[in-house]
This record gives sequence, C-alpha cells and structure tokens, in this order.
Amino acid sequence: MIKIVFFNATMEMGGPARVINLWSNYFVNNEHEVEIVSNINVPLFYDFDKRVKYSILGIDKFKQKSKIKTIFKIYNFLRNRKNEVLIFNKGLYVSYLFTLKKMGLIDKSLKLVYIAHGGSSDFKTMYNSLLNYMINYTFDNIIALIDDYDSYNKRILMSKKRKIVNAIIPEYFSEIRKKITYIVNPVTFRSDIIPTYNEKVVLAVGRLDYIKGFDLLIESWKSIAKEYPQWKLKIVGSGDEKLALENQIKDLSLEKYIEMIPQQKDVKSLYLNSSISVMSSREEGFGMVTIEAMECGLPIVAFKNVGSLFLVKDNKNGLLCDIGDIEQLAINIKSLIADKSLRERMGKKSKELVKEFYIENIEQKWKPILGLNNE
Repeated sequence: MIKIVFFNATMEMGGPARVINLWSNYFVNNEHEVEIVSNINVPLFYDFDKRVKYSILGIDKFKQKSKIKTIFKIYNFLRNRKNEVLIFNKGLYVSYLFTLKKMGLIDKSLKLVYIAHGGSSDFKTMYNSLLNYMINYTFDNIIALIDDYDSYNKRILMSKKRKIVNAIIPEYFSEIRKKITYIVNPVTFRSDIIPTYNEKVVLAVGRLDYIKGFDLLIESWKSIAKEYPQWKLKIVGSGDEKLALENQIKDLSLEKYIEMIPQQKDVKSLYLNSSISVMSSREEGFGMVTIEAMECGLPIVAFKNVGSLFLVKDNKNGLLCDIGDIEQLAINIKSLIADKSLRERMGKKSKELVKEFYIENIEQKWKPILGLNNE
C-alpha cells in the first residue's frame, strides 16, 4: 500500500480538482491510502470516497501574501512525513519546495511529483528558465498530458524580466524531459446513451473567467441568433466573470437566445439534452469538459488551444478555428446547426475517440511513479 497525497490550491469546482477526485477515488479503491490537501478550507465540490482524508494548509488560494508564513506552513505540514508520494498541481508550490529541498528540510524518503496539467509546451510558454530549473531540481517525477514541446511553434510574447532571466539561466527542458511521464486525464463519467441530436441546444461548460473565452462565444452568437433564432446557447458554470457576461448578453439583446446556468455536479443530462458542445477557451491545457462532451457523443466546436488540438480531430469529431476568430467560430457552429447528419457523424466519432481516456486504459502509467513497477 502506498500513501498518496494530492496538493491543490482549492477543491472547488475546476479541472485539476476533478482530476484529483477521479484518481483519489480510483487509488483508494485499489487499496492505497489517499489524502488531498487544499490551500483554503472550502467544502469539497466533487464526491470523494469517505476513506480519502481531507487536509487544509491554511494559506492564500493563489497569490501568497506572506511568503515566509507560507514556507513555514508547508514545512510544518511536511516535516514529520516519510515514505509518501506527494503530488503537486502546477506552479504554486514550486519556489517553496525548492527552498526547503535546498535547505535539506524535506525528508529523502518523500517522492515529489509535479503535474503540469497541460502539454510539455507549458515548459516553453508558461515558465521561464528559473522556474524550469527549480522544477527540475525539486521534483523526482513530472507529469504532463501530451508531448507537444517540439511541435509548439507559436510566437511567445515575453516580458522584459522573463527575457533577462532566460538569458542568464540556461534552458533546463532537456533535463525535465527525462523525468516526464505523459498521462492524459481520464473521462469523468460513462454514458450508455447518446443524444438524439434533435435538441436545438448548444452547450458550453466551464469556469466563468477570462481564459475560458465565454465573452468571445457570446459575441459570436449575435449572427447565430439572427440566422437560427430557435436555437439556444446554454453556458454552465460559475465564477468571477458571471456579472460581466450577463451584462454582455443584455447589451447585445441576446437574453432570449442565451441561458446562464450555475455550475452543476451532474452535467451528464445537460450534455445528453444538447446537440453541440463548444469550447471557446483562449488557453486550455486539456479540457475536461471536452472529453465529457465526447463521452456523451457530441460534436465539438473549439478554438485551436493546446487541449482542443489534442482532443478534437478537425472535420472528424469537430470543427476547429484560430483562437479569437469569432466569425469562424460562428460559421462552424452554424455548419453543425444546419446539418443533423453531420452532428451525428461527428458525435459518433467523438464517442469512438474518447475510449482512449477511460481510466482503466491509463492507470498503468502511474505504476513507475508510485514505485509499483514489479506489480
């Protein structure tokens, strides 16, 4: 039996929390001891097995106000732990763990694992050379979803500070690459049925923040509402942009055509009562909602972010366009609205492709990370 500890900023609704939920329940059902750790004390949004322990670090959600207090809290939490696998999500903890490890304050029996929650291109686009150095030094294993570092050729806009850091510190990705295991996120639920494709509903699910691009989707709906007024866009989620999005819908006089629905624990019925799924994110590392829609047999319309390029095969199980191209986004949605047979064909392909993401087809990749090679 292995003790596995997942760290995340919050266990509220969100992709990383959902992934932790899936793997926690899976591991505890396979006789491992599992603990989840949140920065802040919030109710668990997802349903966890009762055997999963829930602990609170008691630090700020994202931007730490007192770095000294934060490092002491992390140290106090870790100092008596031994022979555990500690799994940290994204960059929030890196500098603190790096400092503690440099000082010899992390027990050597602890295995530290870093999850990027995106492709390997994150180490090119999101992190500077210093952060890459700290990640490489601190963590024994690194998990990314897909290997897209070499193929990611989009121009990267760097701040002056980042350019200086990258000029001083050598690139560490060649070392990081040796530690990476590629593990895709699993499907969150299974569905034995598919939609009828008769419902005049386009569904978009996700956290209501700028990155998710719901403002772009709403803007694109102006031309769709004119041409297909009987169709409705349903946006499901909660977040800081809720009021701004509601005001945008009013300003565009789209109240009759767009419905805002609060975040839901059970979204399966919403997918099954829709005919098209849209992912309008400006950035997306993977897109849990996309594989949920695929499991329900929906065709996908999306921008060409990292996650969508991996999950959506253009003109096979969906239609892609450049990020921010509102006009083409609307055209793609209208193409599927106008053609039920196209919706059915692409939806069937989604259902076929999603099998790759069933948890039993993925779990073998965890064994070397957990030290279970000989099982």
